[in-house]
This record gives sequence, structure tokens and C-alpha cells, in this order.
Amino acid sequence: MLDLTDPLVQVRVACVACSSVAVLSTLIRLYIRRKRLWIDDAAALFSLLTLVVQIVAVFETPQAGTNIGVIRYYLIAVTFFCVLWSSRLSIVFSIIRINPFPEYQFKLKLVAVAFVIIPILLILQCFLICVPENEWKTWPVPTCVLDDASAICQLIADILSDGVLLFVPTRLLMILSDKNLRMRLILIFSTCVITSGVGIGHAIEIFRSFHNSRVYTAIIENNIALIVCNTPVILTSVIDLKEAPWEERHFLLELRNLEEGGGMSTSSPPSDDTTTSANNIIVVTATTPASRRNSRLVGADPLQLPDLALKKPGSEALG
Repeated sequence: MLDLTDPLVQVRVACVACSSVAVLSTLIRLYIRRKRLWIDDAAALFSLLTLVVQIVAVFETPQAGTNIGVIRYYLIAVTFFCVLWSSRLSIVFSIIRINPFPEYQFKLKLVAVAFVIIPILLILQCFLICVPENEWKTWPVPTCVLDDASAICQLIADILSDGVLLFVPTRLLMILSDKNLRMRLILIFSTCVITSGVGIGHAIEIFRSFHNSRVYTAIIENNIALIVCNTPVILTSVIDLKEAPWEERHFLLELRNLEEGGGMSTSSPPSDDTTTSANNIIVVTATTPASRRNSRLVGADPLQLPDLALKKPGSEALG
């Protein structure tokens, strides 16, 4: 029988229950994306690898008279931030991948840079607090006592990051014309609220200084973050929600330029089977694949009107 009052058992049960789902969802995501892997998938893979390191550390048993317990805690702490923020970074790169508007690309890349810098600062803060302290290193299960400043910083970072992940996608859902599909994507990305909720619980445990519960709430939080990161890709595959064709995204971009007074651009799609007419309308040629002919933006040659000479009244009688 498992002794659920044992702190080590509590952490390991939480780790097994959450990590199994997180690992499985990541493997499914990578299988779905295997033919078109991108940076968001690389971030998810990095999160998976660091999660494996965390699982190994969780099942390591501290031994008296050694530094195994201290090393175990540091590994859990560092991998917590790595899994959590690389999962969020994967979501940011997923948004960048489907974003058709160049003016937002730079802003999203700044967000990605921030999502790399923030965990580094939080890890540095953790080491600055824990390394000078020696009392916790002598405990049977070493767990560093973080102060309120650390909890506040983590709470603010969680709220701001998840707020960005909720706000940005709503500006990009215009590339889909189907309202039901847009609502599904909103619901998918809104699962980030779950991560925020668990993050608040983790911060509360830091304030209350409950060492053991703080560790397993951290493990639950980073695993849920990884699951949320994979959810859009998996559900998109399940409901067969495809990205909008290039022509549709290009058309919406040109429409936006017109509304802003920038005029229509003369760029053409990156394909050899389409041409562009003088009126900047995409013309479907004989070699255009059937899938592109069925896209919602169908091009056609300008209507040619016959040249008719103006006739004066009674001119029909003139020979």
C-alpha cells in the first residue's frame, strides 16, 4: 500500500498522473506534425525532454549525508520553469506560424524573446534565494523556502503571459470565415486559463510556505501547461480544421491594406501554377491543382466588352 501521507509519495503520484498525459499528448502532437515540423514543435519537444528529466528527479530518493536531495530539488525547480515557459513559447510560435499579418510578426517575436528571458530571471531568483540558505539542505526531503517576493514575481509573470496568450489569438482569428471554427479556436486557446488557475494555486502555496504541496502543485502546473500547448494541434487534427488557403489569407491582408489606405500590393502567391492579372486578381491556370481551384477566392480574367461604334439616329439607312 502507498503511504499517501509521505511527501515523496504525494509528489510521485501527482507526477505520474499528470506527466503520463503530458508525454502522451506531446507524442501525439509530434506525430501529427511530423511532415511539417516548425519552431513551435521544437519548443514542445524541448518541453518534453525537460519533463523527462523532471520525472527522473522526482523518483530519485534523497539520502542522508549526501547532496542527492539538494540536487533533486534544483532539478525539479529548473525543469519546472523550463517545461512551463517552453510550453508557452510553443503556443506563441504556433500563433506566429498561422499569422498572415506582417505587422504583427515583430510584436509576436518580441513576446517570444520575453518568454525566453522571464524563466531565466525566475531561475536566477530561485538560486539567489536557495543557495545561501543551508537549513533546508539538511531536511529529510530538502525543499527550499522561497520568500513572498518570489511568489509575487511568479504570479505576475503567470497572469501577464497567459493574458497575452488569450488576447493575441482573438486578433488573428479573422483568417477563418466560419464562425463555428473561430469559436472552437477561441475555446481551444482559452484553455490557457487552466494554467493560470493552477499557477495561482502554486503561488498561494509559496505564500503559505507549505513545502511539499508547493512541489506537487508546481509539477501539476507545468504538466497542464504542456497539455494545453498540445491541445490546439490535436483538436485541430481531430475536427479536421485546416489553415486557410494562401489566397484567402492574402486577400484579407490586401483588404486590410485598403482599409488603412495603403493600397493593394502587387505580390503574387509562392506558386508556379498561378499568375496575376493587371487588376491584381489571381488567375487560375490549367495546371492549378483542384484543391486550389476550390478555394474561396476564385480568380478570373477581367470581363472583355466588345467595342461598339456609336451610331447616329438614322444611320442604319446609310449605305
